[in-house]
Amino acid sequence: MVTGSPFRLALILLLGLGLAGCTPAPPPPRSPDLAFADHPLVDRIWSVAQRRFLNRHEFLTVLAGSHFIILGEAHDNPRHHELQAWVLRAIAEQARFPAVAMEMIGEDQAGGLRLFYAEPRANADKLPFFLNWAESGWPDWTLYAPVANTAVRFQMPLAWANFSRGLVVAMHDQGWAALPPETRTDLALPPALPAALRPALIADIADNHCGSLPPDKIEHFAQIQFARDALMARRMMDAATDDGAVLITGAGHARTDRGVPYHLERLGARSAVASVGFVEVATDKAEPQSYELPFDLVWFTPGLRRADPCETFRARR
Repeated sequence: MVTGSPFRLALILLLGLGLAGCTPAPPPPRSPDLAFADHPLVDRIWSVAQRRFLNRHEFLTVLAGSHFIILGEAHDNPRHHELQAWVLRAIAEQARFPAVAMEMIGEDQAGGLRLFYAEPRANADKLPFFLNWAESGWPDWTLYAPVANTAVRFQMPLAWANFSRGLVVAMHDQGWAALPPETRTDLALPPALPAALRPALIADIADNHCGSLPPDKIEHFAQIQFARDALMARRMMDAATDDGAVLITGAGHARTDRGVPYHLERLGARSAVASVGFVEVATDKAEPQSYELPFDLVWFTPGLRRADPCETFRARR
């Protein structure tokens, strides 16, 4: 567990405790390419359980009572990363300094992360070098820079939260059989995908790959999804400071029904969990109830103008 530091104590004195005072608004979007910015749901926050909209103060109050916070994104949407950074700053202004685990940082990058923190003055601008980000396969670093910069600025320790790329490649061919026995034990993986979850996991994988995967590959990819969610949950538990942990991840992993929140409970986490989905609005859906919302809280955002994903996928094959 990471404990306090003089820097953090000074921040507590400077920022004050609790949620008193006016909650600052998120910054305006920086990207000119966002679609549907004038949609009536944009920048509104919905409580799935309460079936009502929350203001920012109420939203942050929910997060203040949660030890584990999951921020689910569309990886290529810059607005989602701006809002994730805003959430981290707002948490710091409550004098909380949780770990920030990132799906985008794999175990094979953990050494680079340690070297980064061994620097006399950790400078977030150097992170892509230490993480070899250009070879990681993730979108351009400028998308994630707001999150990393905020975490480093407020001394929220960054943590890896994904398998190494080599292990994922092996799992494509072998499924869970590629995992070391100690990893399967640590993640408490069952002998096979749970019957209650398997149909939905299989359907998601088939849809996300545009129906192009053979059945054996679909099974392996579904196993990867289940194991990756379990790993993220375990990494949140292991990396948490006294103030908990925040996970930066894709929205599919933030699902309460079968994503990381499910695995936190399965692995024995007893602390409160809040799952936030940053959800892109659709022109034909003006009410929250029109969306699939497997989260605790939903923050509606503009979307991106994208090509048809299946056409793009087939063109790459």
